[in-house]
Amino acid sequence: MPVVIASARTEKVVAVNTAATILFDKDQSSLVGSHQTELHPPELEEQHRELFRTAVDGNEDIVYSYENEGVVVQQRDGTKVPVDVRTDTVEYDNETYVVGLFEDARDRLARVKQLTEQSTAIESSPAGIAILGPDGTYNYMNQAHAELFGYETPKKLIDGNWQQFYSDQRVAEIETEVLPVLEESGNWDGELTGQRRDGSEVVQRVSLATLPNGGLTCVAIDLTNREQTQQRLAEVRELGEGIMLAKNVDQALTLIINALTDIVDRPLSGYWQHDKDTDELRPVELSAGMKELIETTLTFESPQSPVGQSFVAGEPACHPDFPVTASNLNRDTCLSSAYIVPVGKYGVLIVGSSEPENFLKEDKELIRIISRHLQVALLLIDEREQLRSARERAEAHEAQLERVIDTVPQLIFAKNTDGEFILANEAVADAYGTTTEALVGSTDLDFSATEDEVDVFTEDDRLVIETGESIHRKRETLTDSDGTERILETWKIPFNSVNNGTDAVLGVANDITELVGVREELRRQKQLRKLTSLSNELLQTSTLNEAFSVCVDAVEDAVEDVDLITIYQYDDGTLHKQTSKHADGFFPPRIEPGESAIWQVVGADRSQWIHQDGFGPLGNPENSTDYGQLLAVSIGREAVLAVCTKECTDENKDFITAIANQTQTAITRIQQAQSIQNLSGNITEVSQRADRYQQVWEVFIHVARSIIKARTRDGVEAAILSFGNKLTDYTHVGRYNPIEDRLDITSVSSEGGPAKLYSRDKRFPAVTAAAEVTTELVDGTDTQEHSEWLRQLLYFGYRSSLAVPLANNDTVYGVCEFVSTSVEDIDQPLIQTAETLGLLAGSKIASMEASDSSNREIRFTVECYGCSPLFPGLPSESTFIFDVFTLSKEQIAFLRGEVTGLSSESVRTYLSQVPNIEIESIEQLDTGICEVSLRIIGSKESELRRLFDSVAGQQVNMAKIRCQPDVDVFDLRTVNNKSVAETRSQLESLYDSCSLRRKESVRQDKIRTDADTSNLTQRQKEILEIAVQQGYYASPRDTSGAELAEQLDISSSTLHQHLRAIEHKVMHSFFQRS
Repeated sequence: MPVVIASARTEKVVAVNTAATILFDKDQSSLVGSHQTELHPPELEEQHRELFRTAVDGNEDIVYSYENEGVVVQQRDGTKVPVDVRTDTVEYDNETYVVGLFEDARDRLARVKQLTEQSTAIESSPAGIAILGPDGTYNYMNQAHAELFGYETPKKLIDGNWQQFYSDQRVAEIETEVLPVLEESGNWDGELTGQRRDGSEVVQRVSLATLPNGGLTCVAIDLTNREQTQQRLAEVRELGEGIMLAKNVDQALTLIINALTDIVDRPLSGYWQHDKDTDELRPVELSAGMKELIETTLTFESPQSPVGQSFVAGEPACHPDFPVTASNLNRDTCLSSAYIVPVGKYGVLIVGSSEPENFLKEDKELIRIISRHLQVALLLIDEREQLRSARERAEAHEAQLERVIDTVPQLIFAKNTDGEFILANEAVADAYGTTTEALVGSTDLDFSATEDEVDVFTEDDRLVIETGESIHRKRETLTDSDGTERILETWKIPFNSVNNGTDAVLGVANDITELVGVREELRRQKQLRKLTSLSNELLQTSTLNEAFSVCVDAVEDAVEDVDLITIYQYDDGTLHKQTSKHADGFFPPRIEPGESAIWQVVGADRSQWIHQDGFGPLGNPENSTDYGQLLAVSIGREAVLAVCTKECTDENKDFITAIANQTQTAITRIQQAQSIQNLSGNITEVSQRADRYQQVWEVFIHVARSIIKARTRDGVEAAILSFGNKLTDYTHVGRYNPIEDRLDITSVSSEGGPAKLYSRDKRFPAVTAAAEVTTELVDGTDTQEHSEWLRQLLYFGYRSSLAVPLANNDTVYGVCEFVSTSVEDIDQPLIQTAETLGLLAGSKIASMEASDSSNREIRFTVECYGCSPLFPGLPSESTFIFDVFTLSKEQIAFLRGEVTGLSSESVRTYLSQVPNIEIESIEQLDTGICEVSLRIIGSKESELRRLFDSVAGQQVNMAKIRCQPDVDVFDLRTVNNKSVAETRSQLESLYDSCSLRRKESVRQDKIRTDADTSNLTQRQKEILEIAVQQGYYASPRDTSGAELAEQLDISSSTLHQHLRAIEHKVMHSFFQRS
């Protein structure tokens, strides 16, 4: 507890404890030595100085703080804290000191405030609340509890016993039934009947609960008014049931006014009805007391009057001082107050009193309930009146409609699901020779002897009811009671019977017998006019398609109810669709033999109706019934006219057949004219083709002589360029490298043309022609394979090309490619001649090499197919290209080169599983490109040893190899021409098959002893060229590898890997040639 000691003489603080520093929110040094008034708010200085002097005098030892008085201390931040203080004085060393014990009073004051609020709530509660001691006497009672029993104040009832409010019988019941339950469970709730001070009974809802000291609490609610209210509510509910049965407005108003008088006990009441014309409220029903009070007719204007304002707002209004002038009321009495309740749109109820008063809440609620009953009753009476009027109007309309239906000439009827008539007009009855009454409940079969007609009617009725979709029959027949066949146009729609709500069909039919006769005559005249004009129209046609179109138009113009028309032409054993109308999606483009019944009339000079079962591939099965039947008519032996129509009559068949016959006559004339024209055209075409062959042949003879006379390969290539220059726009010749799968251009007709495209790493047509020993034509008709080449040609201004291999016995000595700005220039005569030229050139080059190989090195390439003894089971999309170095007998060879299509990890994984392979190194150069060094070892019996021995035994050097999953390609060198065939033969013993893909001779004196870059890739050549230009080899110290790598857009490590591979290949080539 905070303790503060101050000198009585100086009033200064001399000591404080820690709790005091917390209370004042100050440290000890700031408190000690301060004046005691400094502990309190400045504005309360005098008050606290007086309290301190009182404590010094010993007159007050404890001071409590209350809401606005007592002791208040001030903390460092200015917060004011009410405290309770206990003081005492002590003597020490002849000095008097005041010891103050401070206690924070905020929590106590909050509890006091809460208790005060609770006490106020208890006192103001409408429920009676009391507290009884263990002896049953009242210790506390609020005002409501005293008033419950008729006392003005609870003072006289305190210390009295609870039994004073109950009869002896009730006391006995409470002691035997209530108190035992209370003692056992600690609480009780129920209804008790007590006695007021005047002796009257009071029904109360009582809740009892025991207290720890043995006493109890009692809460009582007066239920006397509730009982009366419930009784009146029951009477009002009974009124509601009765008023709903009121037959008219007067009866309903009488019941309402009587209820206000008897139930609510309000003798002054009345109902004022709203007059829409004058916008006034006029009295129509008043109680006896209200009639005596009101002398004349009392009306209220809307919305000027208070009554009118309440009616317009639709809200009840209570007027304790009712503003009515004396002239409207009885002079002896007056209406001083009124409660006005609107009755919907109908009017208002006014309940009045002769004295000023504010109506009780219970009375207001009952009056509002009664007004709602009246509003519902008036609404029901209105609705019954409207229904009666509507029923009378409906009956009148129904009678009128029956007269109209029976008067119109159309046949109008309705049938149920059993086919029985539930409605029929006089026209139907006349047709069947009976009455409308006799038709109801009968069926068509009861009156018609024609069962086929009844079957059609019944089927249509069934479809309409089951599908819920309407049916329109443009033409159907009905045989009437006289045996006359009538032609009807009928509509049938789904219908629900009014009587029982069951599904039915409603039908309306027009008798169009006379109209059909007129239409038939008009149709015949129209068709005759069409046949007359058709001959002239067909005479103007010059092609089969024109004749077919005229034929189809004639059918569409002159034949009614034609849905689909098409013509199929017979060609090469198949029917092909030529001309059609409205037939998209129904008639297929072609019909194979046997697929449709249409084939029955092909070339048979006949017409035939074909039911939908014989349509075959025609149409959609879901809607094919919409098109009726198909009429197929032959047009000679050339075509078939197919027409879908619902009018399957002989007249239509004969007319369409006549159109087909006239069309056949026109076709015969057109064919004869075309034969004469074709004969003339063929002569011109043959003449032009002969001229072209003559032109190409003359050039070929000249070039062939040049090739035969040529002594060198350059002479052969020059002759080929001469051929291209005379017949095309551009020509180039090149040599194919099977190992690199590329073309090295050796001759061009002009610089800067498409030949330079072969420096790219692309498989353009000339490479394909050499690799596959085939002719490659690119003319834009099929650009799937060489689309990129064609785009590049268009860039140069060319549109077509022809690549031809210079081959002899599948050995390719080169490729020539002819390029033209026109597609027509590379025609069949040129292609045939160019292929012959390629064979001649290949044979000539082979002959020159065979006759002059004694002093030349022979380079040749052999392709071998089948399981590879080198790298069996190569992964797909991978290619191995190696330079070959032959080593000792223990180590067969050393291979160094590139692997494409695999990562370094995949290469290592594969090679580790191949026998007789030792991996020297594997380096990743680029994505999908690795540099690999290998050693091949093996015993004398191994296939690898046999492979290399078969080559070395023929005095042949293996320079390079290219291995792919399905082929191994060997680049070989020899000086003995015979070794070529023998090497191929030896390799065939190790593979499924082998072919000589390239062969060329190089004179020994022309073999360079310096480095050769022919075996470098295009990228390696580019890197080497830039390195030499930048002085990388001439002055290595002055050339930065990092700058060179940056120029090539590669990393320094990748640059050095490329340079090592280049240096290896160049050195290998140098030593081989040395």
